[in-house]
Amino acid sequence: MKQTIGLLLFTIVLNFSLTAQKFSALEKIKISEANTAFFASYYEEALSLYKSVYNKNLGSALLNYRIGFCYLELGDYQDALDYFEAVNAGTLKKKNADYYFGHASTLQRLGKYEEALAKYNEFKQKARGKDIEYYSVDDFISECNFALQSLENPVSVLIENLGDSINSKYHDYHPSLTADGKTFIFTSRREDSKGGIQLVDGHYYEDVYEAKWNTFEEEWGESKPIEGALNSEEFDANCSVAPDGQSILVYKNISSENKKILSPTGGGDIYLSKVGSTGRWSAPKLVEGVNSQAMDGGACYSADGKSMYFISNRGKGIATGRGAQGGKDIWVSNKQEDGTWGKPMNLGDIINTPEDESSVFIHPNGKTLFFASEGHHEKSMGGFDVFRSEFEDGEWGEPENMGYPINTFRDEKEIVISTDGKVAWLSTIREEGKKDFDIYEIDLKHYNVLTGESEILSILKGKVVDASTGLPLKAKLTIKEKDTENLAVLSSSKEGSYFSTFASHKTYVIRIELKGYKPFVKEVYLNAPKPTKSKKRKTTSSSRRKKKKKTTQTHTVELNLELERENPIEVISKDLFTTQIIAFNATEDGYEINDFSKSILQMYARQQIQAPSIVLDVSGHFEDIDNANVESKKLADLVIGYLKTNGVPDNALKVHYMGGTEPIAGNDTPMGRAANRRVEIRIVF
Repeated sequence: MKQTIGLLLFTIVLNFSLTAQKFSALEKIKISEANTAFFASYYEEALSLYKSVYNKNLGSALLNYRIGFCYLELGDYQDALDYFEAVNAGTLKKKNADYYFGHASTLQRLGKYEEALAKYNEFKQKARGKDIEYYSVDDFISECNFALQSLENPVSVLIENLGDSINSKYHDYHPSLTADGKTFIFTSRREDSKGGIQLVDGHYYEDVYEAKWNTFEEEWGESKPIEGALNSEEFDANCSVAPDGQSILVYKNISSENKKILSPTGGGDIYLSKVGSTGRWSAPKLVEGVNSQAMDGGACYSADGKSMYFISNRGKGIATGRGAQGGKDIWVSNKQEDGTWGKPMNLGDIINTPEDESSVFIHPNGKTLFFASEGHHEKSMGGFDVFRSEFEDGEWGEPENMGYPINTFRDEKEIVISTDGKVAWLSTIREEGKKDFDIYEIDLKHYNVLTGESEILSILKGKVVDASTGLPLKAKLTIKEKDTENLAVLSSSKEGSYFSTFASHKTYVIRIELKGYKPFVKEVYLNAPKPTKSKKRKTTSSSRRKKKKKTTQTHTVELNLELERENPIEVISKDLFTTQIIAFNATEDGYEINDFSKSILQMYARQQIQAPSIVLDVSGHFEDIDNANVESKKLADLVIGYLKTNGVPDNALKVHYMGGTEPIAGNDTPMGRAANRRVEIRIVF
């Protein structure tokens, strides 16, 4: 960050010895330790040490300055201002012009733009020309002027804190939502994080949390750590959830406590976690093709899954943390035909600046980019602001500041927009005197942040399945807008699921060709409420409109696509093609298959005989005890034996002994242990 670097360097200019004052031997030791911490950017430690000798030395200009600078870097701007003001009453004989720059920066971060302008101009009058250029003071003057204009012309929005269901007394940030607006994913550094370790800043290791939309109550349900193996004892941060809610891009970094390198590249990297059929999330796996030796994070998918946008400081000057355009930039990687990610490309200097870009979100419409940046000074209120850009004629347009009160003198770090463009969610600090990030909801009904008319998007989702068996199929879908050349190519997951967004009020032709199945063609018309024109309306106060509960209003079409086999099989029951649980009764000699489960196995046997191409996959399970593997084998062998006596040949049977590795209930109750003593059977081809 240019401003921070400048401030740090001017502290070096003022680095005459504090020990020239009358200090005791012990105080001199503390000051020496404080100076070491200060120049190493350990501002909390430095602040504590400086303040331990402060009371006796109220008149020390440099001591006041150092304490003020620590508060500035820690985000305590009012405290910083108090100490910067005290510098004037101190004993600093040679007033360095850099002082005015630090004072002005603090005033700007407090939203005191006119006072900040005065101090910046004092700096320009007293500083040398090269210093004015080095500190880019004209950039910050531009920010103050833009901010004053923005305050006079606010945009018509309503901003509300999401409340206790989402936010905590710790940092809560980086929101993301599924395209249907039903699942809310975010990062938090609260005390129930899996690592459970409190750091020096008072916050805990970050974890990923989720909340579900309660349609009846019209509000978000209570947030909780996401289930499964996604969160670890280290740093785990949400980047974004995929539009279909089936995967999450995760950022994992190096532990600051034990210096353990979590990412094989040595820097923070982008990982992927997927949700299973039970709703639990997998351990994140490194995303191949996009990560580098630099910091890589803040990733999000386009709605069609073909592009990944992310933040990285790769490029020139990696060793100094300066990326291709300077600082952290926004990059994009496109998925190749073979499913791999292509070489990332920098979005260029229209979007990226010499300072940091901190987050990126591509709207489901595929053409509106939202991001946070501390650059673009001529149209920024200072610090990080959020911007939007439209993709037209093969390139991104000039970024547009999203206006006050969305942006303020504080840092606005991450923003996401609902599919319908009517609601946004923003991570920022809004409450006076609070230093912790919260997530806020923004009502955009009177402020159109998308291009032209408020186009209603339709979500098209469903499963590709075998028409005879109902089994999910992994297939390639070609979806073409009728009578045009607009084409989308999707792939269903191994669970058969597909998902994408399309413009409404149009007819689309879906085609699927899969080996062993007849060609599939289906037309579908995506109907939705008519879009309405929404002009940007200005108002003198965003709080004049009545607060209303809100959620995203999207149009969703669920369509299961059934493919017919070229050589159909006779199906006794589609239920046989889902996983079935075989239960047992305890006997004096061990276990026996209960009568109901025997009838199910008989149906499986008849099905296999009628369709010899199928295989019966049998897995034995048991409660978690020392000999669980042996006991699970006994159960599985009972089922295998029964199937053989009913005519199923050996080559149509596949068996696994799982022991106690996959419980479906707790092992701390008799009922739970009984439930875990089971055999699962399913049909495979």
